[in-house]
Amino acid sequence: GWDINTRALRISLPIDKHKKWSLQIEQVLSSKRVSQKQLEILVGRLNHLGSIIPMCRHFLSRLRHALLRSSKAGWTCLSLLEKGDIHMMQIFLEKSTKGISINNVVFRKPTHIYRSDASDFGVGGYNLVSRKAWRFELPTHLRLRTSINSLEFLACIITIWIDFIHNDIQSESCILSQTDNTSAAGWLRKSNFSDEEDLAVQLTAARHLASLIINNDCCLYSQWFAGDFNTVSDCLSHDFHLSDNELTFLIISSVPHQVPFGFYLTPIPTEISSWLTCLLRNQPFKE
Repeated sequence: GWDINTRALRISLPIDKHKKWSLQIEQVLSSKRVSQKQLEILVGRLNHLGSIIPMCRHFLSRLRHALLRSSKAGWTCLSLLEKGDIHMMQIFLEKSTKGISINNVVFRKPTHIYRSDASDFGVGGYNLVSRKAWRFELPTHLRLRTSINSLEFLACIITIWIDFIHNDIQSESCILSQTDNTSAAGWLRKSNFSDEEDLAVQLTAARHLASLIINNDCCLYSQWFAGDFNTVSDCLSHDFHLSDNELTFLIISSVPHQVPFGFYLTPIPTEISSWLTCLLRNQPFKE
């Protein structure tokens, strides 16, 4: 059920399917309530779409819960979050019609490897390929606004985002994000967020990550990484009492086997610091 261009090595959704699926999405979004049959067909089609766009599966969990909910009465009303997920599917659907590189579908060796970490005081990470590192100390008024798991997830996204801003990630790149937080590693693959208080932060971050990966025609892998071997990211997210030069010397002299040759610290782009600040300021302060 896919069109495969063997010369361009791209796979795409046929135009007739795109029209039919887009029409159903518009009908679901405009309806006050959706039948179980409609949701069953929609989830099946979107799951099919996820076979060439893995990021699509990221936002299917809430729709599957809606399908389960509809089995009791034969219909259900979709929440704003569920409709937001369907809006994301429209973006994926448009992308699938233009074509997805087969290099982003098959399993292959990463071209970019990132490691990151977070603490209550800040976030940090680095690229093992480009040797570029970053860190951001959270201002006092932004601390305790979200869980440490959410900060770990944000650190993973920012580490990748920095290279996109610097144009260091080319089309069809294969990105590997390593973190010592099991929740963050899982959230890079699927939206199984359970904490309602932090849902706004996690969902906003997940949708932004999906947009970055899809718009730049890349693929993303995630991997849990033992904390004992993540000393560099740990220092980047904790040791804000040291200057950049002092911290660089400490890392290179203490754990030289964990850093690539030419390791250096770079300032976080203003675009990212502003986004992170706004995101955390909208969250209530936690005791």
